[in-house]
Amino acid sequence: GPRSGPTFLAPVVGRIAAALARVTGADSVTWRQDVPAGVTVAIDEGDLLELVGALLENAAKWTRSEVRIVAVAEGSSVVVLVEDDGPGIAPQDRRAALTRGGRLDATRSGTGLGLAIADDIARAYGGDLRLEDAEAGGLRVRLRLPA
Repeated sequence: GPRSGPTFLAPVVGRIAAALARVTGADSVTWRQDVPAGVTVAIDEGDLLELVGALLENAAKWTRSEVRIVAVAEGSSVVVLVEDDGPGIAPQDRRAALTRGGRLDATRSGTGLGLAIADDIARAYGGDLRLEDAEAGGLRVRLRLPA
């Protein structure tokens, strides 16, 4: 991907979370955002919208009640954590979840592309994406992007 930016992260996260809150229903999911206003990333705004959109849509799909988004500047990078309190992804299934078409639950709607696309975009900009256990017991996506 071409280097571009800086793109402010907070407005992108806010727009996507607000849109997803309308779709999922305001009463069903609590959206907690801790993204400082001045944090920027070196990524095209359209690509950032697609990347963050895929992560938040995945979290909204699987959460029971809460999605948490945190961003922290770490040296020349920005780390974004997206956590939900859903069922999570077992460590042995995480590689498959990042593979195009890697659907782990065929009973739910979806294409199995969201996390793979997010991973591809992050890597194109020199970042990375990891799947971990969230403190709330669900999934934590750790996204690192250049600042």
